[in-house]
Amino acid sequence: MKRKVKIIRTPFPEIIQGNVYGVLTENRTKDGFLIVIDSSRAPIVQRHTLGHELAHLFCDHFYSGREINDMERESNSLAWHYYRLYRDGMLQGVTG
Repeated sequence: MKRKVKIIRTPFPEIIQGNVYGVLTENRTKDGFLIVIDSSRAPIVQRHTLGHELAHLFCDHFYSGREINDMERESNSLAWHYYRLYRDGMLQGVTG
């Protein structure tokens, strides 16, 4: 599965802080995806959030018609798995 994924860590504006720790979006101009992580969060929260967003991507939630709560539960349960794959350099095309 080839995906170009760019990861950016930056503090989120106060207006969107709260329950938003990260965002996954399609980067149409670069033919890939962008994950933005709130860098003002604790490092362990940032790592879990990165894994959570990667799980959304690699479980094909981006184009799924599934219920949001089901996708969120699945991403939460797989977050550490995908974070470890990222950490160990096992996810081809993911940079950041």
